[in-house]
Amino acid sequence: MIKEAFSRFSKFSDEEWSEVEACFTYKKLVKGDHLVKPMQVSKSLAFVTEGLLSYYYISKGNQRIRQFFFSNNFAGDLSSYFLESPSDAYIEAIENSTVVLINKTDSDMLIENNVAYRTFMLKATQYLLTVISEKYESFLLKTAEERYVDLIHDRPKVIHNVPQYMIASYLGITQEGLSRIRRRLSIK
Repeated sequence: MIKEAFSRFSKFSDEEWSEVEACFTYKKLVKGDHLVKPMQVSKSLAFVTEGLLSYYYISKGNQRIRQFFFSNNFAGDLSSYFLESPSDAYIEAIENSTVVLINKTDSDMLIENNVAYRTFMLKATQYLLTVISEKYESFLLKTAEERYVDLIHDRPKVIHNVPQYMIASYLGITQEGLSRIRRRLSIK
C-alpha cells in the first residue's frame, strides 16, 4: 500500500525503494493522540496506513478543521515541516490509527541522493499545492451548500466517517447551517 501511494508520483527501482523504506518509522496512535501540536516543530511527514486523523486549529475557543487524513493519505503540517518553525495546528487521531513517519533529516538526505524520491517530493508537493489552492478558491467562489455537495461527490468517506460537527467546521459553517443545508438537499 505504501509503495503504491508513493508510486502515484514517481517510479522507484527496487534499490531506490529500499533506501526510502529504510527511513520509515511506524507509529500507532490511539484516538485522541496527537501527531502535531501547537508550538512544536513538525519534524516528520506521515503516511496513514489505517485510521483517521484531523488537522485543525483552535481559534477563539473554536475548533477550525482544515483537513481529514484517511488511510492511504499523506499527512503533516507542511509549513512547520518545511520551514522548521513551530506549528499553529493540531493533527489528532480521531480513531485508532497507524502512521508511517519519515523525519526531515532522512527526507532531506533522500532528496539529495535518491532521484525517484526527489521526483516524488516535487510532484507530491505540487499536488498538495493544487489541493490547497482548490479548497481556498472554493471558500471564495462557492456557497456553503456548493462546498457540501462537492464534499459528498469528491470525498464521500468524510460524509460517512466524520461527525457532523467536524464536517460543519471543515466547511466553515455552524452545525445549524449544515443541518439547514442537509434539510434543503433532502427536499430537492
